[in-house]
Amino acid sequence: MTVPDAGRTVRLIVVSAAIWVLAGAVCIGLDRYGKSARHLGTVQTVGVSGIEPVLVDTPENAYRFWREKGFHGRTILYVASGWERIDPDEFSIEDPRRAYPLKVYRQADQIEENFLDARTFLYVAAMQGIARRVIAVVSPAAFDEAKVLARRAKNARITADAVFVTYHGFPRWFTTLAQLPSPDEPVLLFVGASAFRDHGPDEVLAMLRKKGVRTDAAILCAMPGDGAVTDKERRDLADFARLLARGGA
Repeated sequence: MTVPDAGRTVRLIVVSAAIWVLAGAVCIGLDRYGKSARHLGTVQTVGVSGIEPVLVDTPENAYRFWREKGFHGRTILYVASGWERIDPDEFSIEDPRRAYPLKVYRQADQIEENFLDARTFLYVAAMQGIARRVIAVVSPAAFDEAKVLARRAKNARITADAVFVTYHGFPRWFTTLAQLPSPDEPVLLFVGASAFRDHGPDEVLAMLRKKGVRTDAAILCAMPGDGAVTDKERRDLADFARLLARGGA
């Protein structure tokens, strides 16, 4: 019977331990790097610091701004009256005339090129890695509708304050302005003019401040192509932009 070399065994133990320590350090480093890479600008608290918003006409332009700035792996805080449902069958990029096997590389780019619009911009942001989750702040009526729909889904959790449901593995939370939980990280803030159908500009700013919402990119969308959005709501959006820039003062 061969007697193990005690010195060799000790060396193997030391090397193995060093590998585990190094692997742990790499994981921690990558996690820290990923978090640090999630914002490119100065993070400010809504309603405390003056934040100069980015004004856009369409949700698609909001998406293009995020893409151009290189945001990645972010939480998008979406504030609007309602939520547009989309059908995954809409995003078929397969042509039956194409030879098999079908090439599905650049699928996200193809979906962006062919299907980006006001209804799909958040889904495309998820496909491109800009967003890793969305918190949707909607009207009480839209929140009640989200609860009804979520009861039919297997991948949903419903509480009194929020609805959690995934779409093709993409996490989404639905809530109302009053029930919004305090985000645990800086968000990409998107506020559509329809948000002011249910709340005044002061109310929206005060609640976002109360919840401690922090952002390094605040986008306000006038939604001119949405026939349901009124001129008053767009004027309220302009008032909200001024309040945001002044820090609520």
